[in-house]
Amino acid sequence: MICHKFYLMNEIKNLKKAAALIKKTLSKNGKIVIFGDADLDGSTSALLLEEAIKNVSPTADLLVYFSEWEASDYGLNKQALQALQGQAPALLIAVDCGIGNFEELLIAKAMGFTTVVIDHHEILSTLPKADLIIDPKQKGDHYPFKKLTTVCLVYRLSQFLLGKNFSSFLDQSFAELAALGTIADMMPEEDLNAVLVDKGLSSIKATQRPGLKAIIQVAGLLESSAREIFKKLSLILNISPVTNHLTECYLLLKTASPDQAMLLAKKLLSEAEKRNQEIYEITEIVSQRAQQSSSPIIFEGDESWQRVFSGAIASRICNKYKKPTFIFKKDALKCRGSVRVPKNIDAVAALKSCAPLLLMYGGHPPAAGFTVSSENVDKLKEC
Repeated sequence: MICHKFYLMNEIKNLKKAAALIKKTLSKNGKIVIFGDADLDGSTSALLLEEAIKNVSPTADLLVYFSEWEASDYGLNKQALQALQGQAPALLIAVDCGIGNFEELLIAKAMGFTTVVIDHHEILSTLPKADLIIDPKQKGDHYPFKKLTTVCLVYRLSQFLLGKNFSSFLDQSFAELAALGTIADMMPEEDLNAVLVDKGLSSIKATQRPGLKAIIQVAGLLESSAREIFKKLSLILNISPVTNHLTECYLLLKTASPDQAMLLAKKLLSEAEKRNQEIYEITEIVSQRAQQSSSPIIFEGDESWQRVFSGAIASRICNKYKKPTFIFKKDALKCRGSVRVPKNIDAVAALKSCAPLLLMYGGHPPAAGFTVSSENVDKLKEC
């Protein structure tokens, strides 16, 4: 294994407090709700945290919940909170989202939830009012490396949760999830990100997780390198349908049944092939429009486009034309989409400069998301 510089002199802020709060909730037989972003970093984060908690307390009262891609706003949204209201009082842990959900966290608190946010996205104007926030980018966090994926933050949290019971088997299993989420999120392979990617690479061909075994076989990756396996899996799994508020990639990675894993793997591969064709067709449409425009940005939306495709389309267009690219789904009331920008441009800072026009925004400097009222979408383009 490659030796990477890995900081433990300064621990990530609030990790120990979050572990203590989870243990306290379990000791009192309290309920825990894990709310995850529906991409692969969010899905692996939610599953890793669920499995860590179940290893602490197998009978834990625990619910995992993801929002629908198309029907809900980004992150810990009001639609999800309405659905979850009956779970309160409970410990509500948002993973890979929440840092920009200011109003929603206040609503959750009023409902009776104790709230923890585990996120790695950029801090906006201030921090939301959560009981605990884990985000290395927040003020007062002295951990030197600021670009950890959420699943790597959850992996570190699991070490505090399990302590001496953090076995080598769990380490391998959790590292595979962390590597998958990290490679899918395209975060720098440094510090703990690199450590866990290397661990995942070293064990993926001998994985004991039925879902990973099945998708590797179905995708024809048995003879591929470990790195190629993770790259291909991230393309297949990063956008997966949400069924009964659980992402299908989460269901695949969680199942203990080889037969169920094989069925899910075949379904996900088929869906990925159809999705890639749709993304290709929309990308061609946007590309034709871009060629006819002299604008310094590419700003395109349509009612027929699925919001879940916006990031993939924006990435392809931005890479081709080297311009800031905004791709969104039009709706009668809201337009929701993704931004991708060339190197040395900060997408979050750009959106922040237009914040009065936006209902919501956030993400990373090279890749962000936004929600704008339909009446303000033209003003956003001007801004």
